[in-house]
Amino acid sequence: MSRLGLVAALLLATLVGCAARGPQLATVSEVDLERFMGDWYDCAKSWTASRCKAPAIRRSTWAR
Repeated sequence: MSRLGLVAALLLATLVGCAARGPQLATVSEVDLERFMGDWYDCAKSWTASRCKAPAIRRSTWAR
């Protein structure tokens, strides 16, 4: 396959993927922000070369 054909195939795959639509999401009329205030902890795996597969915990504080 030529380089131009490969680029065209990748562009077409990108456009088709972006055109796909999922189900409509329900929305609410209001949100109680006070309920979500405080400390939140994100637990994930770090895939960097220096810390391969080491657990990473990040703390975020939400306040007004």
